[in-house]
Amino acid sequence: MVNSSLKTQQSYSAVDLMRLPLKVRLRILASSSRKAEEIYKRDKRLTDFEAFGANDLYDETP
Repeated sequence: MVNSSLKTQQSYSAVDLMRLPLKVRLRILASSSRKAEEIYKRDKRLTDFEAFGANDLYDETP
């Protein structure tokens, strides 16, 4: 059973998540998103990088 407050940390497999009702999955996603946002705001090392370097993309146009 899923804790309605989602305050306890529980991990689910992908299959377990898909078996949950949509409303419960959306609550879990919202909670996870809020936690991730806090982590990314606190630790700039997680976002201070360039996704692609100068030579990482191939472009045929001059």
